[in-house]
Order: sequence, then structure tokens, then C-alpha cells
Amino acid sequence: MSEYCTGYIDEDEGLLYVDYWETEDNNEKSKVIAKIDIHNLDVLYEDETHKNNPITQSIINKTKEELKTMEFEVMTDICYDCGRVQSHNTMKDINEVDFDIFCNECYDKKMLNKTNKTMNKMNELIVCNGLGRGGISEDNLVTLSYQGMLHEIKLEDNDLEDYWHTIKNNDGKQFDVNIWIDDNNKILCSVYQLKINDEGWCVTDTSKWETIKIVRKEVLANA
Repeated sequence: MSEYCTGYIDEDEGLLYVDYWETEDNNEKSKVIAKIDIHNLDVLYEDETHKNNPITQSIINKTKEELKTMEFEVMTDICYDCGRVQSHNTMKDINEVDFDIFCNECYDKKMLNKTNKTMNKMNELIVCNGLGRGGISEDNLVTLSYQGMLHEIKLEDNDLEDYWHTIKNNDGKQFDVNIWIDDNNKILCSVYQLKINDEGWCVTDTSKWETIKIVRKEVLANA
């Protein structure tokens, strides 16, 4: 004859465990066939066959009625950013130093910002040592590292007067790259976002731009 036990409650998890023995054999190990949420009385079945077992259903319904008469401390977490309240242990932290926890929405935003900051630190234009110091070098390829992607750009002699090039990031968003040499023979680079104007044309958004760090690499003679 089968036996049931509903005496174990994990208040940290907010669950009551329904244990089951199929026989009266003392050597038989029990198995958890269902868990009941002690706050909202939802039932999570570990063994789906017990959904249609009348004895099991009778035990679960009786247990749910008993839970209604019991009082439990409700543990919740509060999002450090927006103040949203969620069930305990359902929020995430960005790091293990300050233990600030965030709801799913704020966590995704925080991680996206963290990723973007990391990628922005890597934004740079890699040029040959001779480029911008007396004109184009023999190796007239420059490499733009932007938002985690590498773009090889080939420059011609007259390009450095005011060179523009369009690139895309991983999300398909387009940017205009401007490379030029100033009056002091210093090479400069800026990246602008593109936008659709009122007439439906794709134009450079001069209000959103970023200065790119220039990194020079040495080019060995006769290499």
C-alpha cells in the first residue's frame, strides 16, 4: 500500500514537498512527486502521472486547505535600480562585490551598458607609422576596431583631405567614419551615427559622434 508524507516545508524556497512511497517496504526510498507553493498554492508536479491519481489529488487538496490556515514569512527581493519587488532569489547581481541585485529588465540593461563600455574602450584606428607624416605609406590600409568589429579601409593619396566611409555594427546599425589630417599633419578619426531625415534620406547625425583613438604600428623597411 502506498504512503504519502507532506511534512517537509522549505520556507526559503516557499515550497512544501509531497513525498511518496509506492510500497510499505522500509528499504524503499521516497521520491518527491509534487511541490506546493506555500504562498499561492500552485502545484508543480515532479511526476506527471500523479495528476490523475485520485489518492494523490485528495492528499494535495487536503494539504492545500491546511496551508491556508498557516502563516509564513514572505521573503522578497527589491531591485536596486527600479524598486520592483520579486520573489526571493529570483533577481541577479552584476558582480559579487557590492551585492546589488536587479530585476530581469534592469539586469539586461545593466549588462548591455557594461558590454558597450567594454567595447567602446576597444574602439581605435590602427594606422601605419608613416601615415599622416608626409603622406600615404606603402601599406595604405588602416584598420578600424569599432564596437567589437574590425573594418579594413584602403586609403588613396587624396583621401586624407576628408575621407568618409560607411560601416555597420553587429546589429546592422550604420555609421559614418570620417578620417582626415589636420593642419599640424595629425591624423584624426571620428564616427557618426546615421539617421533617417524627414524626407526619408539616410544622413549623418552630427549630434551623435565619437572621437576614435589613433594607434600607430611600426612598418619595417624592406619588410
